[in-house]
Amino acid sequence: MIADVTMPLTSRTVETLAHIRLLHAQGVELAGQPEPLSAPAVLSFHDGVEMFYVLACEHLGIQISPKADFNEYWRKIAERVPSLVQRRGMERLNRIRVDYKHHVQIPGARNVNQARVDVDEFFLGNTPLIFGVDYSSVSMADVVPQADTRKRLNGAIAADRDGKRTEAMGLLLLAFHELFDPHQRPASRVFGQQGPIRPFELGGKVDWPLSPGDLERVLSDLSDQSRRSPVRGGERLASQINQVTKVATATQTAVRMIALGIDFYRFARFEALTPIYIPTFGNPDGWRAPDNYAPNDEELQYCLQFVVDVALRLAVIEGHLAAPSWVGTAEVRPG
Repeated sequence: MIADVTMPLTSRTVETLAHIRLLHAQGVELAGQPEPLSAPAVLSFHDGVEMFYVLACEHLGIQISPKADFNEYWRKIAERVPSLVQRRGMERLNRIRVDYKHHVQIPGARNVNQARVDVDEFFLGNTPLIFGVDYSSVSMADVVPQADTRKRLNGAIAADRDGKRTEAMGLLLLAFHELFDPHQRPASRVFGQQGPIRPFELGGKVDWPLSPGDLERVLSDLSDQSRRSPVRGGERLASQINQVTKVATATQTAVRMIALGIDFYRFARFEALTPIYIPTFGNPDGWRAPDNYAPNDEELQYCLQFVVDVALRLAVIEGHLAAPSWVGTAEVRPG
């Protein structure tokens, strides 16, 4: 008996598929790390496949014991979908995971890479057979709780499908800043009213720093001409103040990332891969890409994964930033 892939997907099924793809993407990222940092990738892969098995049984109406062995899921699902692919690969993945988790045999790069290839083929081949959709069409954005960010991410995915890779990357950039940008100032406080809780703003961002030339002109206007000044003192001081501003701004960004539990090196790569963010008063969504800008599929997926991870982390943090009980409801924003 072949599964009826025309059955409509419920919202829960769509959201769970998105979560499965999230686990898969995390595994792929871990698999790219050097040994032994790559080893935990097999756990993410295994969790994703096992969740896929459970969801497939629910979708197909298959009754199976909660204590069923990992490989038993395949046998049950194959009775309904006989053309399933990568059975041997999933058995191999399960052996690697058992050896790693229960016998402390840390998988090397060869085993991790084999698991990645097997899992890639498993999801790509079996998702349309069971659920009637291409695996690549499953959007990780569906797990993002922030509605505006989810809209940006889905817009990026749609743009990329239409062959607009640069626009897609721009939308990912804007989604990140919409979540994270510190120059979304808190609203003015009315006397006696509790303001937003923003513990990670760290003093506010210098949005429009003066150039060294502007600083020098300001300092020259204020200088006391009756006293002897150092050679090119105004120019040197202006340059020093400007450099200190740059250092403070960069340090603030790094500290904010660390305070929020976001890997700063992941952010640095995201910033290197996305277009340049150039908001103005007239266009807060301004960005620009260089003429030779051409990110590949892996780089797009990396940036999408990063924004999803940031969105989920900020959602958790917002849950801890409730207003004090004695002041009632107040806006909560992580800053």
